Amino acid sequence: MRSTIVRCSACDRALTLPNTVGSGTLTCTHCGQATRLWLFPALYREKSGTDAQHLLDEGHSSCMNHPTKQAVTVCDGCGKFLCALCDIDWNGEHVCSTCIAHRKSDDTKNELRSEYIHYDHIVLALALASFVFSYMGAIFAPAALFVGWRFWNEPWRPVPYRKWGMIAYIALAILILLGWGTFFVFFFINL
Repeated sequence: MRSTIVRCSACDRALTLPNTVGSGTLTCTHCGQATRLWLFPALYREKSGTDAQHLLDEGHSSCMNHPTKQAVTVCDGCGKFLCALCDIDWNGEHVCSTCIAHRKSDDTKNELRSEYIHYDHIVLALALASFVFSYMGAIFAPAALFVGWRFWNEPWRPVPYRKWGMIAYIALAILILLGWGTFFVFFFINL
């Protein structure tokens, strides 16, 4: 059976679901409140990976989005019955497209981002530009340091990786900036 949680309407404690399909009443062991349930077979059915089926048998639930399709699972986010076409497997959870959209709008950790800015590549490009265009090095090297410092904690890519590249590129920008500083010191001393 799936890990679907039904809560008591009075005390909000989790209720233990019976292993039978159909209507019934559950009594909360904590407060004694009776809760009436109708359990459809889709609640107990494992995801099969098959195409959506037409609604054949009376007493089976239908998909909320496709009324002619038989439900194969329940959305773990909102409780809607879903056919195989509407079921989205999200890290072991079965969710509908509406719940994915809500999760994307509430995504503070940027787990659902589809585009990423590679700040380490920007730092590298600025550091290399300060080296290649030596006359602009006094501008590009500080810009590389600023970008590296400002966006150090920003999410860079969907998969985690080490920050050694960013550290190396910042070090390169520091070396170029020190080179420019040395150049200007010797230039003004020899005037």
